[in-house]
Amino acid sequence: MESQASKPSPGRQNPKLLGFLFAWLEERVVCAKAIDLVIPTLRNRWLRPEVEAKLASLDLSLPLHVDLHRRVTLVMEMLEAIETGKYRTLDNWSEMEPWLHRAIAYFVKAGDAIPDHFEDGLEDDHREFVALGEKLGGMLEHFEAWQEIRRRRG
Repeated sequence: MESQASKPSPGRQNPKLLGFLFAWLEERVVCAKAIDLVIPTLRNRWLRPEVEAKLASLDLSLPLHVDLHRRVTLVMEMLEAIETGKYRTLDNWSEMEPWLHRAIAYFVKAGDAIPDHFEDGLEDDHREFVALGEKLGGMLEHFEAWQEIRRRRG
């Protein structure tokens, strides 16, 4: 007998297709206040546990979750390195910074376009970080190269 918990939610008889359609049509909204709170919550150490809790919920046997984990971790490491003065930003940082804050704010947002508890619930979060990579690819690559140099130096 199938348990109630394993049945799809009403309207989610085909969750992959429905999730794809939601993701394609949805507007990933993040309020300005949530974006503005990224740095203060990073500074007072409230943001990291929230991000870590969501990262821990990812199923690392799924490629999308592995890629999302990698992207979120990279952005968090970069924000922390900038905040502590270890990594110097590029000239166009003021244009790029809001995009990083937005992606993190969306990731920790409780009510997003596709609820996280659905089978495909993290596809919208992943799409947010893919879009971030398209906008800031050069900066993220620069940061990864900087991290690699620091690792080699020990």
